[in-house]
Amino acid sequence: MKKTIIISAFLAIFSLTFAGQYKATWDKVILKQCNLDDTKLNKEELINEFNSILNERFSKVILEEREFKYKELEIRVYEIIPKQAYFLVFHLPSKHRGEDLTLWAVANDQNRIFCRKFIKGDIVSSGGIFIWKNINANYFRIMFKSFGAFRSSCAYGDYYGWDVNFANKTLIPLFVVAWPESPARDWPGSPVFKDGKFHLEVKMPSEYFLNGIYGTDWVDVDYIGAGVDVFRKSAIFVEIIIPSNPLVIKAVDKTLLIEKNYFQLAYQNIGFKEISYDELSYLLKKHPQKIKFVDTRFEEKYNVSRIQGSLLYDKNEETLLEDDKILIFYSDIGERSARTLRRFLHSEKQKGKDTYLNSYNLNGGILAWISSGGKIVDDRGITTKISLEEEYSVFLPEHYIWMK
Repeated sequence: MKKTIIISAFLAIFSLTFAGQYKATWDKVILKQCNLDDTKLNKEELINEFNSILNERFSKVILEEREFKYKELEIRVYEIIPKQAYFLVFHLPSKHRGEDLTLWAVANDQNRIFCRKFIKGDIVSSGGIFIWKNINANYFRIMFKSFGAFRSSCAYGDYYGWDVNFANKTLIPLFVVAWPESPARDWPGSPVFKDGKFHLEVKMPSEYFLNGIYGTDWVDVDYIGAGVDVFRKSAIFVEIIIPSNPLVIKAVDKTLLIEKNYFQLAYQNIGFKEISYDELSYLLKKHPQKIKFVDTRFEEKYNVSRIQGSLLYDKNEETLLEDDKILIFYSDIGERSARTLRRFLHSEKQKGKDTYLNSYNLNGGILAWISSGGKIVDDRGITTKISLEEEYSVFLPEHYIWMK
């Protein structure tokens, strides 16, 4: 709590100081797609810089395979009106679905600023790029959507937010929000500037969630910049609020990010996602009384050993929700438990009980649990005996004993 107060106080002081230099007034610009040859930008220099970043980011082997794996580089240019600057998209389309690479940059006749981190997929051309300019400074706020696809009928994607300072050639990341594959491509919505703040809602269409491709994914917050507020409304609904003043280059502490992801949720998760051992350890440390483990393996395996406090799914399915706890489903490596959890949620949805569920599938299952240092027990206490499918036994830590 003390750390949070200190950070908040620092941001408040910083905002007041920065506001004196950049008044928080923004105008949304008009974007007009144009041909690179019709601008005064140096095409050769732009391509050389793209290739330079490509050489920095990827191994020699990948670069040698470029002509076989990728098609010709595409450069899309959008004139920023009335600023007389340009938003540039460098798209390297792959010959294999889901492996496109994209960079973006902002440039004018004198300067250019490249984002040096590649995006997997492509930036959405139509209705997917949003730019505002601070009317008192050479400062842009940019948000855009990117889509990738492993299947022709479905797409996954990310929403990015950046501050671009032309005066000192800096890029400041604001947020990254990711969503899983979905048959719907007309979401999320557009950011809005109102009441002196930027608002963005990333909400996955609920009708696709439980019947989705995997059934285990949700909208994820991958990055939060200092000063940005992210409010999780449900597993598939995240709201982002960004203050008007340009932000500092400082990410929120990882622990605070996990805090936002898991406890702003506050029993409003309408689906479930994979949870890692590290994230689960955080939950157990901070809120052990809220956790209930659900073992979806066969009873014979459960009797040999299990995570302490676990309930056997087959014998407790009807009572799992009675005490309103966070459910952690697990199996040998997480596959069986993911299927079981999906069926469970679908069944509860039919009863009208899924709105306030908190349900997670342990990524890697009990094998990941013990490999990361987690303990298992039998009826007498802590044990090193475990029953797994034989094909997974080779991955057991050295001191564990495999039981058929």
